[in-house]
Amino acid sequence: MIITMILTNAFPPDVRVYKEAKYLVSKGNKVTVLCWDKTPEWGLPSNEVIDGISIVRFGIPAIAGTGLKQLGAYYKYIKCCKKYLIWNSCDHLHCHDLDGSLAGYLARKGKTPYVFDMHEFYEKGRKIKKTLIHNVVMKLVKKAQAVIYVSNKSLETYGSDFADKFHILRNYSNPNFFLDCEKVKSNIFRVSYIGEVRNQVPEFVALFDAVKGMENVKVDIYGGGPDLEKLKAIQDRYSNVRVHGRYNGISESNCIYANTDVSFVAYNAQNPNYQGDFEPVKLYEAIFTGTPIIATESINPGKIARSEGFGLAVDTKNPEAIRKAIKKFIKNKLFYISCAENMKMAAHKFDWNVAVTVLDKIYAEE
Repeated sequence: MIITMILTNAFPPDVRVYKEAKYLVSKGNKVTVLCWDKTPEWGLPSNEVIDGISIVRFGIPAIAGTGLKQLGAYYKYIKCCKKYLIWNSCDHLHCHDLDGSLAGYLARKGKTPYVFDMHEFYEKGRKIKKTLIHNVVMKLVKKAQAVIYVSNKSLETYGSDFADKFHILRNYSNPNFFLDCEKVKSNIFRVSYIGEVRNQVPEFVALFDAVKGMENVKVDIYGGGPDLEKLKAIQDRYSNVRVHGRYNGISESNCIYANTDVSFVAYNAQNPNYQGDFEPVKLYEAIFTGTPIIATESINPGKIARSEGFGLAVDTKNPEAIRKAIKKFIKNKLFYISCAENMKMAAHKFDWNVAVTVLDKIYAEE
């Protein structure tokens, strides 16, 4: 089977997309990912093959997170996809996220069936914007062969009349990425945020303020995203904070977690994307590597940290609360070890290699 994926980032790589594509390749399918490279100046190749996955990048400059300002570039990306699909036939389109699904729907050849892969929940902003997004999503759901979702909020909002189309695929971690992840010993207590940096500046500033003056603690921020430059400017105020920028989530995650004592799993609790049963991939990566977490108390990761004994749930906009949590991990070694052991004992329940087999069902349905 020939499957073409539509992805509105450059695949530097995108870990979730990689894991899905790699599985489909392992089942004998030919998979090509059509990527929108918004930063061609980074020099990523326009064509390459990664673990059997064909990557095609269209270098169309744009600034991520700028909304309608990207519209012209987005239109060019759709035209590039359409041209590719005219000359390269495929059996299915697999479209990632809302913007990728709309692009795929508009670019597809004839009535090529497509999968709408929802990586998050999309309705946010004012009522008019929410209504517009809702209508677009429902249009794409109706036309899709299948819908993949990660949060029950998506199923409840869009799937009441199409439940047979909806298939859950959580952001579970692939344990194979972390088979030899042994913690590197250090005299410095290492707190890391590992993932995209967007809409979390207050949480990061609170973390930076929390560790200010703590000579035995350092903070590392790993990941690209819209807030990266802002965080790089802020880090200069702190001697024990380093913002590293984007990283390869496949080849570098193991080393990052090996050099992390606590993972900072903090989000804006008012953002609709983080409501309900929201579970970010960094939560599962922490579980598989036995890395206790400090999580936002009012959303699901915080509730899981508390109920499962995976770490501490605090107000992650409160520097003093974060500082108190870090001190507890440092001073109470038994508590720290208990959290790490709880995570490793529970890890088998969150195995990507089991969850991803849902793709077999999706692609068996013609």
